[in-house]
Amino acid sequence: MEIINNITELRRYRADLRRQGRSLGLVPTMGAIHSGHTSLVELAAQQADAVLVWIFVNRAQFNDQSDFERYPRDFKGDCEILQKHGVSAVLIPDEQEIFQPGYQTWIEPGELAVDWEGKFRPGHFRGVATIVAMMFAMIEPELAVFGEKDFQQLRIVEQLVADLKFNVEIIRAPIVRDPDGLALSSRNQLLSDDERNEALTVPRSIKLAQEAFLSGERRTNALCRIAEKAFNGTAAKPEYFVIVDPVTLKETEIADANSRVLVAARVGSVRLIDNAAIGGG
Repeated sequence: MEIINNITELRRYRADLRRQGRSLGLVPTMGAIHSGHTSLVELAAQQADAVLVWIFVNRAQFNDQSDFERYPRDFKGDCEILQKHGVSAVLIPDEQEIFQPGYQTWIEPGELAVDWEGKFRPGHFRGVATIVAMMFAMIEPELAVFGEKDFQQLRIVEQLVADLKFNVEIIRAPIVRDPDGLALSSRNQLLSDDERNEALTVPRSIKLAQEAFLSGERRTNALCRIAEKAFNGTAAKPEYFVIVDPVTLKETEIADANSRVLVAARVGSVRLIDNAAIGGG
C-alpha cells in the first residue's frame, strides 16, 4: 500500500494506474477509520480495480474551531487498518498544499445545503463541496463511495457531480451500526460510557417513527411528535427531527416509505447525526 503525501506523488500513482488500464475507486474520509469506513472500502473494491482512501481533516467544513482541534486523529493506526483491507493507496495531503496561502476559490452549494446541517453548521457545506470538487479534480476516480450516514452531504455531492459534470460515479453505501443500533461515527470515540448510553436515544427516536409509520400513521407532524418522546428525560438534546423528501430534502406533510428521517442531537459536547428511510429497509 502506498502512502501519498503530495500532488506530484498522486499524479505519478494515477498515471501508473492508467498505463495498466486499471480503474480507481475513491473513498473520502477524515480519518479515525472504523468499520463504517472499511465497509466503504469493500464496496469500492467490488467495483474498481484499485481503491484510494483520502484522509484529510478539512478545517474548512468545521464551523467550530474547537471541534476541529479535538477531532480524532490516528493516521498511523488508520493506515494499518486500511492495509489489512487491501487498499492500494492512502492519500494524506498536507493542509498547506490543499489550501495554500492566498487560496480564494470556494463552491457554494444551493438549496440542498440551506436547511438542517446547513442551518446548524453555517459554512459547513461550502467547505465540503469545495474539498469534494478538489478531490475529484486532483484524483479523477472512476467512482467514489459516500456513506448514507451523512445523507444531506451525500445528496449535495450527487448534485455537485450533476451540476459540474464530473465524470465520476457516486456509489451510495448503507449506514453501518453497532449491534445496539448506534450509527458508527468517528465522533463516537469522544463519548464517555454514560454518554454513549444516552446516544442510543438517537436511533431509538428513529425506530419510534418507523414503528408508527408501519402501524399506519402517515402525517409527518404526528410521526415527529411520537419520535421526539424518545428524548424525554434523557441527556440527549435534539437540534432537529424532520421527515423530508429523499431527493429535495424538503419537509413533507405526508410520508411514504421512502421519506427520509433526519435527526441531529447533542450528547454532552458531542454532536451526533443519523437518518433512515421511514419505511425501513
